[in-house]
Amino acid sequence: MARSIGTFKVAVVLMSLMVFAVAADDMKEVERAAREIRDNSSEIISVKPEYNTFGWKLETKQATHTIYLKEDSENNLLWFRAEALVPGNPRPIADLINDPATRKKFDKSLQNVKVLSEVSHYAGESLRTAVDTYKVSTDSKPREFVYFSKTIKYEGGIVTIVNGHYQSSSVEESKSAVRGRLAQTFWEIRPIGKTQTNVLFMGALDAGLKGDANKKAVLNDFASVVEGLSKYLSSNSKEL
Repeated sequence: MARSIGTFKVAVVLMSLMVFAVAADDMKEVERAAREIRDNSSEIISVKPEYNTFGWKLETKQATHTIYLKEDSENNLLWFRAEALVPGNPRPIADLINDPATRKKFDKSLQNVKVLSEVSHYAGESLRTAVDTYKVSTDSKPREFVYFSKTIKYEGGIVTIVNGHYQSSSVEESKSAVRGRLAQTFWEIRPIGKTQTNVLFMGALDAGLKGDANKKAVLNDFASVVEGLSKYLSSNSKEL
């Protein structure tokens, strides 16, 4: 009997180590993917004619924000690039974006956030895996996205937030939502002088819809978050 108990304990320890190893491998893959997304995103950020090799097309230009789009019909993805100049400094703005409680105040489509794991690193870096549920304006059912989010702080006060699809067999698909594919999104939060920050939000998204419906969902429910952030900070700058 004692031997059986000892064997059982060893088996439990081995299983725990295997789970830990798989989790560690997952995190290494997430870290690699986050760096890759950031590097690729930096290459396609520019919308200036002389540097716009990616092919961004201006969709909206208003006092509060600007939006560019790029269609990828081969992969059924729509890229968006939303930008705004807002009051405040990058780090607290990044915290507002990352905090589900404050994010809901300016991101009206966000229904719920379930954080699966979160690890803080040195120099203000953090890594999170989560499930977000969005109410897409063109569909009766919410959309669910499982993703990782990597926050990175750079010299000069620049903060980037990199998001990408997180593949995990442990995350069951919700029966009340439709699983969407988050190819990648990228925030660059850059200080402009001492009192302002340029916020850039860029991503490739498949909302699970077709043609104009996909475009409407991306514009209304995702790219519009920068407009919401701009308006929110204009009247709530004391939170920074």
